[in-house]
Amino acid sequence: MRSVLCFGDSLTFGEKDLEGGGWVERLRRYFLTKEASLSHQQTLVYNLGIASETTDGLVSRLESEFKSRVIGKQPCVVVLSYGLNDIKIHKNKNIVPTAYFERNLRSALSFLDKAGACAFVLNIPPINHQIDGVRDQHKNLRFSDDVSLYNRLIEEIIVRKSTKVTYVDIYTQLKQSNQNIYADDQLHLNSIGHKLLFKQILELLESKVE
Repeated sequence: MRSVLCFGDSLTFGEKDLEGGGWVERLRRYFLTKEASLSHQQTLVYNLGIASETTDGLVSRLESEFKSRVIGKQPCVVVLSYGLNDIKIHKNKNIVPTAYFERNLRSALSFLDKAGACAFVLNIPPINHQIDGVRDQHKNLRFSDDVSLYNRLIEEIIVRKSTKVTYVDIYTQLKQSNQNIYADDQLHLNSIGHKLLFKQILELLESKVE
């Protein structure tokens, strides 16, 4: 038996995917169906996404959430999807500045490494050009330049970590799509966007994790 713990914000939670409930829910349903004939389900997928969460929230709850779901040396994959809220502008600076973002991510990966978990770290998805540098309906301000900056930081951190950490480039996957991937609020992903993420992450799970 293995557990797949998915931490993140509203992208992980699945907000605005009216068709499938988000990429994590799509994963959960996939394994439910695939393993339906087994006496016990072998892959347990947990959606631990919290809307508006930053990496500050991740480090405050990662250990307790992990230990309440993973027993002993049970195989575990932890997917981290953060950054879109960390880059929000508050009082003329990012709400979680790069130095704190790096500290948080390193702390999380250090814990997972010691726990023997396999980690997948997603980078930040592209911002719709309609809200790049423009306050969205929630009065939040984000810039695509910050997405690029934080994504470079995420990749640099992963490159310096062990082979147990996989960098997942969802930015390029979504950017290169010729379909409309955004929900009506122009911020969250719609069902098409979540389906693309589901396929990308499932492929990695099945190719990298036994």
